[in-house]
Amino acid sequence: MERQREFADADNIHMENDYEVQYWTSQLKVTNDELKEAVAQVGDGIDAVKVYLNKA
Repeated sequence: MERQREFADADNIHMENDYEVQYWTSQLKVTNDELKEAVAQVGDGIDAVKVYLNKA
């Protein structure tokens, strides 16, 4: 069984990983829904998400 990573990817947001969602919502000071919407609109790249959320 592969050990699950316990840290957030620095380049992408993996919405299927609860710990990454929690990390990025905390870092970006947004709700789960806001993060989900941003990823749906621009993809999972953190730089694009930050620009979309005006957090860059």
